[in-house]
Amino acid sequence: MRIDGELLARAVRLCDELRASMEAPVAGDAALQTSGGDARPSEAFLRRARSARPSRPPRVERGQLWVVGPEPGSRGARAMMLVTSVDGEKVRGFVAADDAWIACEGDVVLPGAETPHAEALVVLRERSVCVDRARLLHFVGSLPRDVQRRVLAVDAALRADRAVEARDEVSRDGIVGARNAARTLVRRRARTDDDRAVEWLGGVAVDDPEDPRIEARDVLAWATAWLEREAAPVVVAPAVRAGRPLDRMIARIGALLASLPPVPGHDAAAGQHALAGAFRGPGDEAAYSSRFEVAVGASATAEVRVTAEPARLLAGANVVEADGSPCAGVRLTLRNAATAAEAIGEGDARGVVLPVAIAVRDAEPAEIAIEVRRPGGIEVIRLAL
Repeated sequence: MRIDGELLARAVRLCDELRASMEAPVAGDAALQTSGGDARPSEAFLRRARSARPSRPPRVERGQLWVVGPEPGSRGARAMMLVTSVDGEKVRGFVAADDAWIACEGDVVLPGAETPHAEALVVLRERSVCVDRARLLHFVGSLPRDVQRRVLAVDAALRADRAVEARDEVSRDGIVGARNAARTLVRRRARTDDDRAVEWLGGVAVDDPEDPRIEARDVLAWATAWLEREAAPVVVAPAVRAGRPLDRMIARIGALLASLPPVPGHDAAAGQHALAGAFRGPGDEAAYSSRFEVAVGASATAEVRVTAEPARLLAGANVVEADGSPCAGVRLTLRNAATAAEAIGEGDARGVVLPVAIAVRDAEPAEIAIEVRRPGGIEVIRLAL
């Protein structure tokens, strides 16, 4: 990538603004101060707030853009968030930014014609976050539904490790509202699970360790680390968590668990079964996602992420030791108990298992097994859905 003076100047300015937000509180735009919080928004957020002040919507929905901020009395920079799902008082989504020049190859850049403030926007897929509803400070606007679907389709394709084709490079001069983007963007294409093509704009790949985008993104992650600390809902097994009307009888799930074959090398009498609950409702048209934590053996904890779609289930996990260090030797098996179909995901060195998917109809029970292989044997937890 050609690193020019413009990119360096933008990186310096953004990093200075973010670092300043971690210092003493500074008075800013009154409309953005009404919800409390010590953090000063960057000038980009202030410009957006002054240029467009839509009324606060009656409810929070997928596809909305919000400025979010830390709790009053705590430090951290405000950020922008694209909402992807709402679960009670918890709102999940991706970090987004007006500073579209920080986009890299894994991000999605939206032209100004597709954003509510007519300026290009970058959606940082690597920053999938969860916040309390109270942390939503300022409603920016909503993305069109086709744009929402494209962002989610790109994320699903990349998480499934679909092959990506870099079709061509595009100058920002030919993109509406892209003055805040890098001089060159890349148009990419991938296939979705239903074999449809999805195209999007993204950033040029980082191939230089001195690329200013690296430091800018690191400082952004540091200044908005409070987003990562927002706790996801926790389920302590055995327990039932209902996120949709239950369509599984407890006795039926218990019978399923009892019928599961043993895991080789594991003592079934040690009590590896846990009931995490059922959250799939009959006839759901939209996907529904749930996150919860569950113990694996005596010394590991798994944060499990499950998404139920009309015809399939996706599941991934992040497993850590009791001291918070990454857990090695992790495997996740997603199984359709009715058809015996399985999908297996292996954890990386950080204990992260990327989402795997299987076809599951509404009436078919499913199982997630998370294994941690240790020198003395296998620790396993099995969850029925």
